[in-house]
Amino acid sequence: IPFAAPAVYIKSKLEELETITEVDVKRVNKHTGYQWMISFVGNLGNLPLIVAHNNIFEVQEIKITGGQPTPLGGTFSLGYLSEETGSLPFDSSAEMIKASLESLQSIERVDP
Repeated sequence: IPFAAPAVYIKSKLEELETITEVDVKRVNKHTGYQWMISFVGNLGNLPLIVAHNNIFEVQEIKITGGQPTPLGGTFSLGYLSEETGSLPFDSSAEMIKASLESLQSIERVDP
């Protein structure tokens, strides 16, 4: 979700979750960021509390180009801060890359 997303966007993203039926969302500009006021209108019974993560989330994208006419091959590794994954095959699945990144102590979780 973008940092400065409008309230209607946050509302639509929350309502996509299967445990939320309907919410009202208001965004207040605090001039140093935004305050979000979310009212849960629908009643699905007792649900666990929402947990906010005190993390900085980054979006990284990896693109591999080439292979024309020579097919790609070999291995690669990914690094974050001072850590590096082991060698990964050039055709690693998303699940394999996710597991490899999550094995680094400085990375708690990777969303697909």
